[in-house]
Amino acid sequence: MKHLLNLRSKNFSYSRIAAVGIFILFLSMLFSCKDKCKDIECQNNGKCIDGTCDCPAGYSGPNCEFNVSANFLGTYNVTETCPDLIHYTVNIGVDSFNVSQVKIAGFFNNSFNNLVNATVNQTNITIPFQAPDNDGRVVSGSGSFHPPDEIVWNYTVSGPSGTIDCSNSVWVK
Repeated sequence: MKHLLNLRSKNFSYSRIAAVGIFILFLSMLFSCKDKCKDIECQNNGKCIDGTCDCPAGYSGPNCEFNVSANFLGTYNVTETCPDLIHYTVNIGVDSFNVSQVKIAGFFNNSFNNLVNATVNQTNITIPFQAPDNDGRVVSGSGSFHPPDEIVWNYTVSGPSGTIDCSNSVWVK
């Protein structure tokens, strides 16, 4: 009889251990299925996906809080050698309709009367092929932002009098 009680007691202990194990497994599964986006607040129409903000074009940061064009805005002192060494200033301003775009005043030593449009993405700026003044001259190119205050450009200006390739134009705020 004593042997039978020990056996029942062991079976009861094994059953209790198994029940506790199942309960712990259930709790771990419950907490692992937690909504990873519950405490994430994405700004500027960003969407949380699996605990990380997916930012719309023109925004970056852990919560989409940074307007990427903000890095590029301001007045720059330009030094370039295309074709001769020249120094001048440009101003990069906002495009009020698109946060991924900026407007450049004074581009190519003020040789364009109208603003040159550019698109920004993180640390890159791109001038799509365009004719700002509708005078037969076109411009296109790209640059990279080097924090805190420098853009290095490669661009081309073409027109009836020929093409000028400008490599390593340096703009500093």
